Amino acid sequence: MVSAAYARTAESIADEAWKYLQLSDNFTYNRSDSALWASLKALELAKRSDDPELLSQAHRSASIAFGDMGLYDEAIEQAYLGHCTH
Repeated sequence: MVSAAYARTAESIADEAWKYLQLSDNFTYNRSDSALWASLKALELAKRSDDPELLSQAHRSASIAFGDMGLYDEAIEQAYLGHCTH
């Protein structure tokens, strides 16, 4: 049996992912590599949620962060994956 303290719902995972997306947006304005970290964390969480809009936004955020770092192949891949989730 899983302790209630460790049980996580899709909703709580999605809430955390949205927070990482907001953090990534803040880092993006400073062109910080932390934007990529926050985007990838949001993407990891979004994949565990039941929210297709969240997953799309996480791919979009990762695409922007990869692009800002000059990693264009990764940026294109993330943009494509974000488009396919709709």
